[in-house]
Amino acid sequence: MPLFNDNTTSLISSSHPGFVVGRYYASTSFTPSSSLTYFGTGYVFYAYFFVSFAQSFDALVFQNSKSLSSAQEVRLAIYTVESGLPSKLVTDLGKIIFTSVGFKQISCSVYLRPGWYAVALQTSPNSVVLASSIINLSNLLGQINPSVYSFSGFKANLTYGTFPSVASQANLTEADAPTIWLKAS
Repeated sequence: MPLFNDNTTSLISSSHPGFVVGRYYASTSFTPSSSLTYFGTGYVFYAYFFVSFAQSFDALVFQNSKSLSSAQEVRLAIYTVESGLPSKLVTDLGKIIFTSVGFKQISCSVYLRPGWYAVALQTSPNSVVLASSIINLSNLLGQINPSVYSFSGFKANLTYGTFPSVASQANLTEADAPTIWLKAS
């Protein structure tokens, strides 16, 4: 049985009404509430995103939920997903520097074909608190062991810097992932 992008011909495009240029699309389904999640240094966090139709995107957004006393850097990238795991680098979006609370947007120019993607996020020099949806994706991502713990993505060990061409899976564990929005162009 194919998983994620192993056989894109089996993807059902009727599960999405299509993208509207200029609108933002969230990485997770709508939930009745959201939470604030601590994202530490020394890791890469993967937020999964499904694209039903081939589409260009010109911005990626996340929400910083805590003011900072000094400048914070967050690096972002997009990876393909193969057999349920982050795989090949699509694009390294670079970094965004900020200190204030609010939505943070990084410009990009990326064309994504139908399939699953993992938006990767790293932080330096300190940890950040970002908005994340309260959602359990264990039905899609699988759990290492049966558990009532919910999670929305993965994290792996990775030294801060340029993203590698193949996604880090060093000590890959279940984790909350930030809510990410992609803007259709």
